Amino acid sequence: MRAVQIVASLSLVAALHLAILQDRPAVFFISLLLFGAFLVLGQGSSRAGIFCVVVASAALAALQLGVWQVFNLVYLPPIAVNALLLFTFGGSLLPGREPLIARFRRLQVGWDTPEIVRYTRRLTLLWTLFFVVSLLLSLVLPVAAGPVVWSWVVNLACPLLALAFFVGEHAYRAVILPHFGPASLAATLGTLMRPQSWRGTWHELTAKN
Repeated sequence: MRAVQIVASLSLVAALHLAILQDRPAVFFISLLLFGAFLVLGQGSSRAGIFCVVVASAALAALQLGVWQVFNLVYLPPIAVNALLLFTFGGSLLPGREPLIARFRRLQVGWDTPEIVRYTRRLTLLWTLFFVVSLLLSLVLPVAAGPVVWSWVVNLACPLLALAFFVGEHAYRAVILPHFGPASLAATLGTLMRPQSWRGTWHELTAKN
């Protein structure tokens, strides 16, 4: 079912890009409404799904009333996603906390060495920097370059670069660092899809010291 959720999320990004290119924000908000209904009915993610349904319904009503400023809401999803990932990856680098990729590694393989610990911390830092850049582009490009350029960069180029980074890192580890153990894309994706891989992360990051 998580694979279906990933496909649904990618379809939502595609709908956002199409809405920008055709200057039809309703395309995105209708897709967001369907995505929210999918979360509520098919995945049991009631809070996130209800939020999507409420926002999409309000935006569609505003468009029907001629409130075209609601178009600016299409900029918010990439900003929110990049900010969330930045907070999650970057927060895990704080003193006394386990770097997120070290956590993934521990859950997937179950063993490490001091060299691997250093590597996973640096890799978590690189992903954090990636999300810093992605968030800045999400914030700056709508004003500096316009919605079309923003969409091509934020909705297409950034995810493709993230995919290239993800695959390239696994290839690098397989060829240069074979003593780290198997560098399986399928195994890593399986770990990322497990709820326990992320469970507790928000609690750890927001807990008071």
